[in-house]
Amino acid sequence: KTSTLEERLQALHVRYCTLVLLLASVDVLGPLATDAHLPSLPAMTTDLHTSAEWIQFSVLSYSLVLAVSCLFGGYLSDRFGRRIVTILGLLLFIAGGIGCTFAPSVLVLNVSRIVQGCGGGMSSIITQCVARDVFVAKERMKILGILGSLRPFAIAVAPMFGGWIASLSRFSWRMVFAVTSVAAVVVLMFTILCLPETARHKLRKPRDPSVRASSVGYILRLVCSDCILLSIACMTACRMVAVFVFLNEFPYVAHHLYGYDERVAGLLLGCGAVFLVVGSCVSILLDHCGMHALNIMRCAALCALAAAIALIAAPVLHHLAKVRNEEITLYDLYTDNEWYFIVFPFCALTVSQGMNGPPSSVIAMEPYPHIAGAVGSLLVFCRLILPALFMIVLTQVVSTSTEKYAAILIYFTMAAMAMCCFALMFGGPCLMKRKVQERMNGNGDLQKQINASLLEEEPEHTKRQRN
Repeated sequence: KTSTLEERLQALHVRYCTLVLLLASVDVLGPLATDAHLPSLPAMTTDLHTSAEWIQFSVLSYSLVLAVSCLFGGYLSDRFGRRIVTILGLLLFIAGGIGCTFAPSVLVLNVSRIVQGCGGGMSSIITQCVARDVFVAKERMKILGILGSLRPFAIAVAPMFGGWIASLSRFSWRMVFAVTSVAAVVVLMFTILCLPETARHKLRKPRDPSVRASSVGYILRLVCSDCILLSIACMTACRMVAVFVFLNEFPYVAHHLYGYDERVAGLLLGCGAVFLVVGSCVSILLDHCGMHALNIMRCAALCALAAAIALIAAPVLHHLAKVRNEEITLYDLYTDNEWYFIVFPFCALTVSQGMNGPPSSVIAMEPYPHIAGAVGSLLVFCRLILPALFMIVLTQVVSTSTEKYAAILIYFTMAAMAMCCFALMFGGPCLMKRKVQERMNGNGDLQKQINASLLEEEPEHTKRQRN
């Protein structure tokens, strides 16, 4: 094992800037596929002669399949390598994007989105896997912070760019999917030319215990016994539920409640992503100043709590006189407000998410170099599956009143999820500093369990030679 970053990159025959640019290129395809067409949801509903819940299902089906397919992608990348799985995922992503571009009905659109989500899930795990393969913990904190800053930039640009393309092109929302597919083709060529194979065990013999130990049962046993990993996954899922609710419901709030067109809706949707960049930059700065990763996560949880308080308290203070005189209903209390009563707390919540991303990923994946793909994909799965399932249930419950109750759903769901993140961070024994420090140093109970599992898988003749 080489000791410096330069030696590791030379062994892989890749430059630092090339690798970062490649990882960023793959990483931004997710926001393009998820967010670029969001301002066009009302136009898609009209053009395909369908209902709002079926159009929203195209967003949810993509995320649901993305979450499921990333599990297979991560596991396959551990067994067969990062490169081949990434290329296969990009091919499926392109095929799904082409299907969305020429979809004649909402059925074809949803099927194409499922194909696109399958490809996106298989390729999306590459960032965390390669970061764990190539960089040590301190370097990985920096690289994930950099990528965490670039991805929100894409999230910010995607709705604005999608709304702009839809308003200028006579093909409206179809051109948005066409542009996304062309971008994926460019990333595919970049991947074929520049992505090295970084999975170390891919270069080892098949009888290596770190390869044999990456069975499904082994992974499940480790994950179920790792309370730190489970707590981080739950916090990430809660934050993403809040984001999904906002992204799916706010276009209808902007259109029906505030009377804004697609370009303004896209601009407001993109505002939160700008603050994701701020959160990632703050995370990098705090790490550079020597703050422990766990303390950065605690600051993020406090920021989420502030957003929750603002969501609940700001409308009450705004209508305080009417509340005291009991002259306002709960519905009017949270709908008779300006757009910033929703957008500003959402921006604070995205700052929290940006701050939490790099340190939580480093802490979660540090003990798992031999199954980085599977563990990383599990984090992505938890981050996406709960929001997707939540939104599917939600859209079915309020399917006939989406426009009417969208603002109420945004206020209370974001506040509840932010409070859950705070409770998980400070209310349980899992994320204690001592346990996290032992995990990072490799001398905790989990590391002993991993070492014991690898020894159990070691061939008998190797044990005899070692003894």
